[in-house]
Amino acid sequence: MEKALEHQTNRTRDKAEVFTPSWICNAQNNLVDEQWFGRKEMPWKATADKIVFPDDRQHTWQKYVDAQRLEISCGEAPYLVSRYDTVTGETIPISQRIGLLDRKLRVISENTDTEEQIDLCPGCKKIAA
Repeated sequence: MEKALEHQTNRTRDKAEVFTPSWICNAQNNLVDEQWFGRKEMPWKATADKIVFPDDRQHTWQKYVDAQRLEISCGEAPYLVSRYDTVTGETIPISQRIGLLDRKLRVISENTDTEEQIDLCPGCKKIAA
């Protein structure tokens, strides 16, 4: 967002870096989730409702978190985390972020308590402190 136009142009030419608006990342991440859940989801947005998982052993919240995802671009990894809106530059509140990692963290927070989260990620003890 804040890169100088000349710097952006050089990175596009030299490294094939392109600008991807947040809404496109969201739409493509929704497609990934639609395949995983086996149903068309509403556009990913913050809701007070807990995310509902299919009632089978193949699609548990733990398997959702464990599922490997490949970031299809480079640079700031906009498909994984959405810290700010790439069009406006405004910070996106944690509860409204749409990246694949953002989604997994939301699922973890909805399905575990704080101590379980720390056990899932020993390296997070320092961050949580």
